Amino acid sequence: MSGSLQSDRTFRDAHDYLIPIVNLIKSLYTVIFYNQIGNTHSTHLSKKPLLFWNIDLFIDKLVNTLDRAAQRGEWDIIDQLHHIWAPPLVINRQDGLAQDFFWKIPKAKWVTFENSSHALMLEERGR
Repeated sequence: MSGSLQSDRTFRDAHDYLIPIVNLIKSLYTVIFYNQIGNTHSTHLSKKPLLFWNIDLFIDKLVNTLDRAAQRGEWDIIDQLHHIWAPPLVINRQDGLAQDFFWKIPKAKWVTFENSSHALMLEERGR
């Protein structure tokens, strides 16, 4: 899946985190931009009843996306992290859950942003 990111529409807040990784499209890696249903202004389903918005809906949408991209498989790599040979920089927010990864990666450097939300790559971009 690929295509141009040029559009007459502007990015919404939920998509601003994509700006720093846009260059991945030019790489050899598969890039999937997944827009979760119901996220900000991208889905026009505001009239749906509360029962419509259940966990199965979100799981079905994600499974469908992975099936279409032929990328479905086991994503748990925690037991393989010790094979990483280039020391990564682990960026974590105050409430983040990166600890499981950090302790198993040799020579990883840990950075915690105390005052950031889940969008720390935007809020702390200049640091």
